[in-house]
Amino acid sequence: AGEFEFVPFDDGTPRYIGSPTRGLGSVAAAMAASLATPPETDVWVSPSNGLKRNADGTWDVRVNGKVIGNHDACVIAHNGKCAERITSKTPAKAVN
Repeated sequence: AGEFEFVPFDDGTPRYIGSPTRGLGSVAAAMAASLATPPETDVWVSPSNGLKRNADGTWDVRVNGKVIGNHDACVIAHNGKCAERITSKTPAKAVN
């Protein structure tokens, strides 16, 4: 074997790798294909009150004061400063 060798994990945990043509976007597309409802994309989430964690552990996402969905998980793809402002008052602050 050369300096770098692929050694598969044998622990039953699924892992994902991007495709050569679509990069990491292929991982998101594959995950989205398994969802019961399509993901919300290209949505402006206000840093002040756009994301709220509920008592049951789900997340409400608000756009223009209206809840657009209740989600088990939220992924924020934004620049660091805005992502910090969006999540600064949530339990997710530690992952910024």
